[in-house]
Amino acid sequence: MVEALFDELINGLDRAIDVELAREPGGPGRFTRAYVNVMFGHTTGGACEPCLPFSISMLTDPTLNKCWSDWIKARIARHADTDSGVGLEIIRLAADGFWLAAMCDSPVGDSEAIRTRLLDSTQAGGCP
Repeated sequence: MVEALFDELINGLDRAIDVELAREPGGPGRFTRAYVNVMFGHTTGGACEPCLPFSISMLTDPTLNKCWSDWIKARIARHADTDSGVGLEIIRLAADGFWLAAMCDSPVGDSEAIRTRLLDSTQAGGCP
C-alpha cells in the first residue's frame, strides 16, 4: 500500500515536470529548470504536505529509496542531451536540498531569490 502511494507521488512529480517542460522553450538545462520549479513549488501551497510522510520514509526505506533512485535516473537519462554535466547536476542537488530543508521546516532565506538564481544558472549550464 505504501509503495502504491509512493508511486502516485512519483507519478504526480512526473506530471508536474511534464507541465513545466511544456512551458520551456528548450535548450540546455531544460529539464533542470523544470525540476527546480517543481521542487520549489512542491514546498508551498500545501502540495508537499501529503508527500511529507512518504518523502521522509524514502530516506530510510530501501524499497522507497530504490523507487526514487530509479525514477530520477530514468528522468536524467531521458534528458541527457540537454541536462548532462556536473554544473546542472549541482543545481538539481541544490533544489533537492531546498526541498528537504523546507520539508524539515529548516530556516530558508528568500526562496524566490534562491530559485531565480538556480534557474539563471541553468542558462550558463552550471554552478550558481
